[in-house]
Amino acid sequence: MPIDVVCQCGKKLVAKDELAGKTVRCPQCKQPLVIRAPQAEPLAGGIGDLLDEEGYVAPPTAENACPSCGKEFRADAVICVHCGLDRRSGKKVAVTRIKEAPRPSLEVGSPYKSPQAGGSTTGRRRDIQSIATFQKGILFSILLRLMITVVAIVINLAQIEMPFAILIILNLISIATVVISAVFVILLGMKVYNTALGILFGILACIPCIGLIFLLIVNGKATSILRENGISVGLMGAK
Repeated sequence: MPIDVVCQCGKKLVAKDELAGKTVRCPQCKQPLVIRAPQAEPLAGGIGDLLDEEGYVAPPTAENACPSCGKEFRADAVICVHCGLDRRSGKKVAVTRIKEAPRPSLEVGSPYKSPQAGGSTTGRRRDIQSIATFQKGILFSILLRLMITVVAIVINLAQIEMPFAILIILNLISIATVVISAVFVILLGMKVYNTALGILFGILACIPCIGLIFLLIVNGKATSILRENGISVGLMGAK
């Protein structure tokens, strides 16, 4: 910190702290001027207040120490909380320590996450919103695949001759539905399970007929997670 110096000629100067203890010349009278180091100011509250601020607890003295265990014994106390010594009778009594109950964690977690699961199934809002969005995509994919299957069955049973262009369009729609449903299964599986299972379920979801089973499995897992986090789930996903 800067050092305030006053020369004998009356000139007031401010010197840098690294000049403490050195001799310089006054710029006004050219006389040698010794830069004296500033003296430390005494603590306002004393050493005791400084120790209290730092959290230091002084060891008990002979006046406030328990004669049995040597630990702190308040002057107004009757029984030592450490060893159970009764000041009045000089005998020890049983002391029962009550364990402090664990404080509830403020972190929002999910009780349904298995130790093996590496996916994000916590109750964080962003993950829950993603799970709800991916589930809606799976539900629409299931509905669309069922509709296409019903249409194909009706055409085959009724032996309806469809134009070649319409058959191509129906096949393209069917393939697109399978791909979209597989993508949603992978995304949702990575959230509620882990990356490996998400990809596996996505591949299995592409299998005709059997793929609907894996769609329902992942959808059921997502439904249980959403309900665990207090979100109402209806026929077409989270409400």
